Amino acid sequence: MGTNQILLIVLGVIIVGVAIIAGFGLLEVGYDNNIKDMAVQHVHVIGGLATKYYSTRKELGGGDNSFNGFSIPDNFMSGYSAFDHWLLARQNNILLILNSKIDEYKGKPYRFMAIYNLKGLQELYLFEPDDGQWIKVFSTSDEVELIE
Repeated sequence: MGTNQILLIVLGVIIVGVAIIAGFGLLEVGYDNNIKDMAVQHVHVIGGLATKYYSTRKELGGGDNSFNGFSIPDNFMSGYSAFDHWLLARQNNILLILNSKIDEYKGKPYRFMAIYNLKGLQELYLFEPDDGQWIKVFSTSDEVELIE
């Protein structure tokens, strides 16, 4: 084998290695986006139930123009096991915390916080475990308050 052939083999191995590393990076970004999309879908499913509750009269088991008293039926989300969720129902919106069961972000479960009202999903945050901060992923306006 000549020197040129060895040089081409080494060069080929380096190019393939760089391509594999770049592919893993692209796969990770796509995976993170898929988890965020799943969280948005989960919020919309629960938000649809909350909107139905809001619009139903109190005599029929609804909130009568309020989210107060809304809760998710235990059996409704039993087959949807990607996230554990905690809900705070307030007069005009709901605050939803999602904790992923299977996927990890920087070695910790994904955590999302969402604010939902009659107009739909207003804000979505992702918890950054390294600095303990909530990072805004999505927002329709900056006028929504986290605590009333």
